[in-house]
Amino acid sequence: MERAPRRVKDKDTDAVFDFIFRNAMGNPVIFDSAPTKAQMKANSWGKVTGENTAIYIRFADGGATKIAGTNLA
Repeated sequence: MERAPRRVKDKDTDAVFDFIFRNAMGNPVIFDSAPTKAQMKANSWGKVTGENTAIYIRFADGGATKIAGTNLA
């Protein structure tokens, strides 16, 4: 999830938005091929197009995980 291009004038509201953007996972990213940890932004997740059922997640602390799954019928 990326920060909005504008800041708000109210400092309290701006602090809340900063917290949300630092900690929210955001929308899934659709990759063309399996990503490496270096290719992913912090707090992002996604999958590869096609038949791949794995979910790739990169966390704010720099850790990354690949979760294998099965397609739903």
